[in-house]
Amino acid sequence: MGFVRDFGPVVRPDPARSWMARKAYNTAAIANLETHLFFRAMGGDKVSRIGHAASQDGLRFAVDSDPVFSPEFLWEQAGCEDPRVTYVEGPGIYVMTYTGFDRTTARLAIAYSYKLDRWLNRHLMLPDWRGHPDTWGKPDWCKAAALIPRRINGEYLAMFGDLNMWLARSKNLETWEADVEPVLTPRPGMWDGGYIEMGPPFMRIAEGWLGLYHGVEWTEDQPGRPRIYRFGAFVVDANDPRKVLYRSSAPFLQPEGDEEQIGLVDVMERGLDAHDRLSYEELRKRRDLGDPQVVFCCGWISEGYDNRRVRVYYGAADTWIGTAVGTVDDMNLVPI
Repeated sequence: MGFVRDFGPVVRPDPARSWMARKAYNTAAIANLETHLFFRAMGGDKVSRIGHAASQDGLRFAVDSDPVFSPEFLWEQAGCEDPRVTYVEGPGIYVMTYTGFDRTTARLAIAYSYKLDRWLNRHLMLPDWRGHPDTWGKPDWCKAAALIPRRINGEYLAMFGDLNMWLARSKNLETWEADVEPVLTPRPGMWDGGYIEMGPPFMRIAEGWLGLYHGVEWTEDQPGRPRIYRFGAFVVDANDPRKVLYRSSAPFLQPEGDEEQIGLVDVMERGLDAHDRLSYEELRKRRDLGDPQVVFCCGWISEGYDNRRVRVYYGAADTWIGTAVGTVDDMNLVPI
């Protein structure tokens, strides 16, 4: 059956709020007594901030009037982007990872909360990271970190990265070190052969730790064929997350229909500067000529005791937040 979009947009841009007048997308999700979204928002100043919305049923959300936080440091002066939130067992604390952008380089950042009301001790997660030389020619570029919600062999672990995906380790959730060799890489000739990027925090299932990631097929040698961001999944060993046991042979969710294929996509040619000059009809024409199409997931919640049925919350066309529900069996996972 596959993943089903069972409800319309759950959060849209709001012209009445300057900080989210243009975009509301790419959201973390965490469920306790309510479902909480911590989402990336953008106004006319083209600076990303993190907003918050809450819901009793996981579908109808009330958005706070002000952002949770805005850029404070030079390394995030152009935006706080793409949050992911994990409740970490043991210390009983919520950990948010997000991307700080300074107009040139993306860098992983981290913050902490006990009650989801205030976020404390914001700092760079991997300040000494020098990565892979192929990561956009910027060795300190790093983003997209998803935590495993409990210690494994005395360490906290997180998977992070775009283009490749690496493992990072910590003894205390504050200082982190990254492994040199990536765990996941693009697979040439497949749906994720051009680019991959980590998704939301891991969930424990019977087979191991379940992760979601984004994949883009290589299309640089095919003019007019769009870069399409799709969702896949993978499972790593419960005790050794460097061992990948299963991976999606095909994507399980991709942009569908005009609302998900036409929007203010960050990675379109000329990026954010293009948005000011394009009408909806011009964006439609660009879609038909091969502009990128994006669904992007930083948050999901379990809808079953065994985590085999999940609800994803995703940014659609880099413009609004949608949701879909499905099961592990819908994820096209095959043994590696």
